Formats: sequence, C-alpha cells, structure tokens
Amino acid sequence: MNLEGGNLVGKVKYLTGRRLNRLFVENRLTKFNGKQGRILYYLWKEDGILG
Repeated sequence: MNLEGGNLVGKVKYLTGRRLNRLFVENRLTKFNGKQGRILYYLWKEDGILG
C-alpha cells in the first residue's frame, strides 16, 4: 500500500495551517487559527466573497 500521497497531504495541511496562523497574527486576527481559517476560506468562497 502506498502511503506517500497521504503523507504529502498531511504535510501540506500542516504547512497551510502554520502559514494561516502567521497571516492571522500579522493582521491582528488573533481570534482565528489555521484550521478555522481554512473553513472560513471555503465559506467565503462559496458566498462569493472571494473571487
């Protein structure tokens, strides 16, 4: 069984969360974390807030 793809997805998920956390801190949005940011991104995209 090839687990390499799952491992890569896990790494991307981890790095995305870290980057979002950094962006939130830089923009003083301390009420959100990376996991919440991913959820908000998809909600905003679905609502048409993001292009």
